[in-house]
This record gives sequence, C-alpha cells and structure tokens, in this order.
Amino acid sequence: MGKNIVRKIIDCGGSETWRCPGGVTKIKASVYAKHHEIISAAPLAGSFSFLDISKQAYGIGRNDNFNLGDGTSVPKSSPVAVTGSQAFISLSMRQSGNLFLKSNGEAYSCGSGAYGQLGDGSIVSKSTPVLVLGGLKFKKISSGSEHSLALTYDGKLYAWGYNGVYNLGDGTNVMKSSPVLVLGFNSWGGDISASYNYNIALDSGGYAWGWGANNAGQLGLGDTTTRSSPELVLGFNSFKSISAGQTHAIGVTKDGNAFAWGSNNNGQLGDGTVAAKSSPVPVLGGIKWKKISCGNNFNIGLTTDGILYGWGVNANGQLGLGDVTPRSSPVVITGVTGFYSIVSNIECFVSSYCVSVAGDLYAWGVNANGQLGLGDVTPRSSPVLVLGLKHIFSATEYLLSEMMIDVVPGNYYALSVNNKNTYFGTYPLYGDTYIPHYLVLEYEA
Repeated sequence: MGKNIVRKIIDCGGSETWRCPGGVTKIKASVYAKHHEIISAAPLAGSFSFLDISKQAYGIGRNDNFNLGDGTSVPKSSPVAVTGSQAFISLSMRQSGNLFLKSNGEAYSCGSGAYGQLGDGSIVSKSTPVLVLGGLKFKKISSGSEHSLALTYDGKLYAWGYNGVYNLGDGTNVMKSSPVLVLGFNSWGGDISASYNYNIALDSGGYAWGWGANNAGQLGLGDTTTRSSPELVLGFNSFKSISAGQTHAIGVTKDGNAFAWGSNNNGQLGDGTVAAKSSPVPVLGGIKWKKISCGNNFNIGLTTDGILYGWGVNANGQLGLGDVTPRSSPVVITGVTGFYSIVSNIECFVSSYCVSVAGDLYAWGVNANGQLGLGDVTPRSSPVLVLGLKHIFSATEYLLSEMMIDVVPGNYYALSVNNKNTYFGTYPLYGDTYIPHYLVLEYEA
C-alpha cells in the first residue's frame, strides 16, 4: 500500500515551529495566492449572501420572501446554508431572492416569483433554488430589483422577470418568466449590472450600454427618456468594470479612472456637487480605482493599492466613516484592520461589506434585519469584524511559488507567512506586500 500525502496549511500572517515527522526526508513547500471576494450584497432586501471556500452558499438577514433559499421564511442574524448540494461559483441577489451560477453554466434561483423573476417558467415563489429554464450556459449573472440578466459564453445577453419599465431590453414591457434575448447585438463581453428597473452592460470592447428606467439620467444617454433596448452611454469611455446603483451608475476605465452619471442628491456621483448628471462626469480625487460598488445613493470604492473610500448618502453610517454625514467626493475609510490593512473586494447596497487580504469579513451600515451578521439589529457607522466568516470562496487562487526541500526527521523548522519574507526554515519562499497568500507543506507519511 502506498504512503499517504499529508498536507499542512499555514495561513497568511501565521508563524509556528514545525517538527519533521520520522521517516520524512523531503517536503514540497507551495505558496498560493488567495484573493477573497464578497460575491453579492442584496439590493434593499435587508439580506446578504456569500459563498465559502467549499462553494456552499449562505445567507443572512431578511427572509420573508424565501430570500435566503434555506427552505424557510424566517429571518437570520447569523449565516444559514442555502438548501441543496449544488456547488456555486457566483451569486447575485434580487430585492426578494437569490440567483446562483454553477461552474457548468447553469443558473438557479430562489425567492419571490410573482413577476417571473425566478426564470423557471412560473410566477410561484420558491424557498429553495430551482433551475432557470432554457438550457443556456451562462458565465456571468446579475440581478436587479425584480429582474435578472445573464451573459452566455458566446456573448449573448438574456433577461427575465419584471418588465414594467422595459427592464428586459426586449422591446416590450411584458414580464417574462424564462430568459429572453436582449435586443441589439451579440457581442457582450464585459461586466453586466442590473439594478432598479434599469441595466448597464459592457460590450466586448468595454463600452457601456443602458436601457430601462431613466428618470434620473441613470442610463447616461444625455436625457431622462426610458429606453426599451440598449443604447450606447455617452462619452465613449472603455470600462473594465461597471456598477449600477439605485438611480446612478459608475464605470471604472481600464486605466483606473472613474466616471459617474445619474441622480446626485446626496453627492453620490463624487463630483463635488449634488446636481444630477445624465452623461458621465469624472469622479474627483485623481484616484486609481480597482472597483467601485454603487449602493442606494452611495458608493464604496477600492483603489488599486487596497484603500477603501466612501461617498454619497450616509444616514445609516453606510460610508463607514464613523458618522452620518453625507459626502460629495470620496473620503478614506479607516478602521479596516485586516492583515496589511488592505481590502481585497467590496459590495454594498444599503449596507457595506469588505474582505481583508487575510480573509476577514467586515460589515457596516443598515442592520434592521441583522444583515451585517453581527447577531443583532444595530446599525454600524464604522467597519466591524464579522466573526466566523473567514475564507470566503474565491475562484482566483493560484500558485505563486513551489520548492522541494530536503529535511531531517525530528528536526524543528520555523515557518513564517507574512507579506515580506515568507520562510520555511532558512529558505525564502515568497514576498509581496500586496498579495495575500498561504503556505502548504506536502510530504509522504
């Protein structure tokens, strides 16, 4: 019988002394990156959902429309597992439910179905995930208030659910309970973002298109006229990411600049004013952005060097600045003290969430339904560590370095995993200030 492979993992920031077992003379030391990512936060639903490292989906907060997919309608102030054995790779939340994506491209949905938003051909609510019809294979999903978008691998965009304001982009205002093709062209390829009765999506060249409701100029078309099919956002900017908030949107260009458009009554466009804009305007500060997440009249932005900013409405402390004062331009959020004090990703709508490079989840803002996962319903105006939710699943882990090392049975070796000098004994394995990583030792025993 062959020997077993033993794997020992030392996490980012960890250090210990390891004694080499008897009979072991060689080990493989591997360093892996771990880019944690919050997958979704719920638009106005008072809920929050995420995937863990095993690809199991969990939910917290409001559940009166079977939002969380756990087979009940009971709200939760701590995480509860979504029912079923499906392994999901991403998820997106509607106002009253969840949309999930599997690695094989299948989409599943749960929650309210009154407007066909489950995509299963019915208008019946479901308390556990059901398959979206059509036999389509999706690579990206996004849910708005009561409708959803999904992008296929061949560049086609589909939509289903509520359609009263031409949300689905199919040229009608009739709801659809299964996916229909969005009109226009079939070369979508970037971000897709569904929101309150409107959508912003990027084509394969990074250019933004908008359709649906446009009462505040949120389509970025220079007017406030509703559109029943996609039209090109003004400015001819090529974006790497896009986010649609309640009635405003922000795109981040490939060189890290941000442009915003739509409603601005709380300064959410970040241009230093409170005047609405129906075409893109630059976000102030000269900051290089990695991602910006638009919420309900506010935003949380993440820079390329891992610093968080907030701006817009702040009545419930959702900017994370320790107060309830609105801001009309980006302000640095302090108090996120994960390893290196750098944040890897963020999501927001009426509450805000971020994950540090050490895998720690922080939350702040509205908490009326316990959606911050802190075991209570008290709002927070500064980031608070959510215990027990470390190691959020990421699809972007990859090998950074690998070394075969001769060892002596019975000897002790110092193991240290940090941002500058990750060592096995005296062997330097890896060092990078901004890449979170962990050490895996493998040997036969």
